[in-house]
Amino acid sequence: MKRFSKNAETQQGFTLIELLVVIAVIAILAGMLLPTLGKAKAKARGIQCLSNHKQLTLAWLLYAEDSAEKIPLSTGGMDTPAWFSGFQDFTRGNRSNWDIEQDLTKSPLWSYAGKAHGIFQCPSEQSYVVPTSGPFKDLRVQRVRSMAMSVWMGGVPGFLNQGPGLTEGTWRVYRNLNNMTEPGPTGLIVFCDEREDLNGFPNIFIDMTGYPNDPKKTQFNSDRVPFYHGGATSYSFADGHSELKHWTDPRTMLPPVKKNQFLVGPQITVSPNNRDIVWLQERATRMK
Repeated sequence: MKRFSKNAETQQGFTLIELLVVIAVIAILAGMLLPTLGKAKAKARGIQCLSNHKQLTLAWLLYAEDSAEKIPLSTGGMDTPAWFSGFQDFTRGNRSNWDIEQDLTKSPLWSYAGKAHGIFQCPSEQSYVVPTSGPFKDLRVQRVRSMAMSVWMGGVPGFLNQGPGLTEGTWRVYRNLNNMTEPGPTGLIVFCDEREDLNGFPNIFIDMTGYPNDPKKTQFNSDRVPFYHGGATSYSFADGHSELKHWTDPRTMLPPVKKNQFLVGPQITVSPNNRDIVWLQERATRMK
């Protein structure tokens, strides 16, 4: 007579329904956890970006202290060097896009930055090119630089003349540390993140039109702000600190960032009474 163990009837596998229930529970838990993990990753990148800004600004300050308080230009220049030279785009043959030897290692800040390429980049800016030559030929490579300097810091060779809000004859261009008396180093932007679809020259225009008494005339001129950090942008200031600015006007974050191509459209975008633009203006420069 065939004998059975006491628990023979209980030794059975999961039914199909039970498996489906388990899978559904796992899917629900994953759906709940993934947004949290995404936010944590974005926050970590924001912290790293702030650290990079701080380190780059400390390099900028060290350079100025060794140069009789004189700061580098925001772009171009021979007698006074620019903090960074070269024009980035998405052309595969443009070595300025991917070769650090082309421009980055020639920056006057390079040695002061410990020759660390990473601090010239925002970790959330992921634009890339595929070079046609060199050691990265046919490989996808992140572009060399994602940070830019305020045009009011050091200026550009000769003069600024891009309209009433971008005219050196009206607004102060800070060329050394000891003339930053208003609003003072703690309130003057030096470096910021730059949108990948506008990141060509290494400077950023903050248009002063409408400041301080006519905010209905506020506008963006050439440069729009990026918003890689959950609707925020990293900025560093002339005293060496860095901070995230969370934008509050929905017009500030339009249009969406284009991936691996330049933004095409009008240079001037009028945005009346935009409190985000006023925030930038308050931290850019002052009337002479």
